[in-house]
Amino acid sequence: MSDVSKGAGLSLLVPYRNDYEEGRADNWDWLRQYWEHALPEAEIVLGDAPGEPFSKTCAVNSAFRQSTGDVLVMIDADCYIDAAVIRHCAAEIRKGRERTPREPVWFVPYKHLFRLTRVSTLYLIASDPDNPFQFPMPPADDEVGPTNGSGFGHWFGALIQIFPREAFEIVGGMDPRFRGWGGEDVAFVLLLDTLFGVHRLTSNQVLTLWHTVQAKPGTNPNLLRIWEGQTDPRKNWTIAGRYRKALRDPAAMRAISAEWLTDPLLAQHRIT
Repeated sequence: MSDVSKGAGLSLLVPYRNDYEEGRADNWDWLRQYWEHALPEAEIVLGDAPGEPFSKTCAVNSAFRQSTGDVLVMIDADCYIDAAVIRHCAAEIRKGRERTPREPVWFVPYKHLFRLTRVSTLYLIASDPDNPFQFPMPPADDEVGPTNGSGFGHWFGALIQIFPREAFEIVGGMDPRFRGWGGEDVAFVLLLDTLFGVHRLTSNQVLTLWHTVQAKPGTNPNLLRIWEGQTDPRKNWTIAGRYRKALRDPAAMRAISAEWLTDPLLAQHRIT
């Protein structure tokens, strides 16, 4: 699945599959209109990947192959953030690129992550995407549900990451061996931090819109989700743990990347 709008240097890479979870399609329909209004200069590129469970990494790699921007925004289809934050990060990335020597700048662009309730999400998407409802920072207690730690969501790089195109090319894209929910975002943060440059944060919040989620019975769906076709919520933990151990060790990190960058069975899911 792909849908590319004409852009001017900024590409929103959106891994998306409407996998029967209530709310996803309505959320993205509203968010798409929001981005088209708030970032008219950006191209919006949807990426999907064949097979189940869904692979976000393969979907992002697919979206990258269709993109043209010099600054890339890897953003989930349920992520709501002030467009001004994206513009700020893009400007800082471009300034870093122009410095001598070049400064490797990229962002996990928030410090606080909140999960909107169903009611507050419906209230948001009922508002005009050209003039959307503005949540306070932090949102009111009755506007958010379980947050899984509003102060450390950025540790995992969840929902959104912003980086220059050359950073994605330097590391070879995202590891296509991740399939199902969990682990891929933090692995990519560790990969870029080690082989490109240490990420920066911004002081704002990011919000995730409500939709139903699947979880193994008896587990916390905010911590151990599963996607359609996924039976083990810890499916990606082993490979993610290897990335964690390789942090700040370029040789070890390149060795992990080489496994999937040279595997002929994964060729269709790489960026080149």
